[in-house]
Amino acid sequence: MIYDGTDVLNEQYISPDFQFLKSFMDGELDCDKMDYLLRDSYYCGVQYGHYDLDRLVESFTVYRSDDGSALRLAIERGGVHAVEEFVLARYFMFLQVYFHKTRRLLDKRLTDCLGDILPGGYFPTDVYEYLEWNDAKVMREIDKSRTMRSARAFLERETMSCIYATNVHMNKEGGMVFGIMENSLAARLAESGLSEEDVSLHLVSDRPRKPVHAISEEALDERGIPVVVGHQKEPVSILDESLLLASLKKEIHIQRLYVSNEYKVEAERIVQELLEKSL
Repeated sequence: MIYDGTDVLNEQYISPDFQFLKSFMDGELDCDKMDYLLRDSYYCGVQYGHYDLDRLVESFTVYRSDDGSALRLAIERGGVHAVEEFVLARYFMFLQVYFHKTRRLLDKRLTDCLGDILPGGYFPTDVYEYLEWNDAKVMREIDKSRTMRSARAFLERETMSCIYATNVHMNKEGGMVFGIMENSLAARLAESGLSEEDVSLHLVSDRPRKPVHAISEEALDERGIPVVVGHQKEPVSILDESLLLASLKKEIHIQRLYVSNEYKVEAERIVQELLEKSL
């Protein structure tokens, strides 16, 4: 198979000249990322996911290592800016769309619903049974289960207020402050007479995290992106050619606290008190 470099007609035959095609399916420049960024930005009505697809594809080339063992997908030096634009498009889509505070909350609502309506809380392992659980079936089952709190919250688009969030590249200190916030708010809600289960309904935490890219510093590593420079014999890593990409190695890591509208005012007051004490 092209993906693992073997010929589909003869498993003993290795086809190294086609191994570079694996990068199109599973790599930092794979066709899935190229597709979903443009598609999602269009259907979400935002500009963040736009990049110059034609220029990026035109910059693709291949490189054969000195031992001649395999071809590798590479970028011509003139295409470095197109790769930068592509990575930035992905970075901003995660911050502004995929990790948006309201979208993440509604994702949790749906996840809670699925846990309640699926047999045993999990999708079937049989592929044919799994395929029956399409969008229409899921929505029908949720609608039939509207007496459950999770289903009702999802169907009625029950919202909560995000009362505290760390920065988008949270560090250890930020994680400690977040933990103090979460524990203090949970304790105050419990003191007001809420049971442990009710506290979990009125106070929700979310911790999305994602590496912006996993580009290796070594050009010929599996996760590397070689850049072919005309006057040099060996390709270089794109991180050597792009200060911008080299600076985006830290993963996106956000932590947020949501509280129900019923306790919003009190929770905001507590958060403000804790922030003033930490300064």
